[in-house]
Amino acid sequence: MLESIFGTVFVLAILAASLFITYWLFVIVADMAKARGQSRTLWWFISLIITPITAMIVLWLFFERTEDAPPPVRFTPPAP
Repeated sequence: MLESIFGTVFVLAILAASLFITYWLFVIVADMAKARGQSRTLWWFISLIITPITAMIVLWLFFERTEDAPPPVRFTPPAP
């Protein structure tokens, strides 16, 4: 009984972590597109067709950052 509870919690934790990572990949693609003067929505749809990592590589290789681009996304953990 206890083993099945731990197994369920483990599977739910892995699912939550993978959803969080997937969400951040799409956020990074949208922020990269905005920083390069491209449409965030268009690149979001493109990253659905090709993978988000491939979309990031295409944005990085073929589009320059604009002068008024926002700073890159940084994850800062909450202060204790």
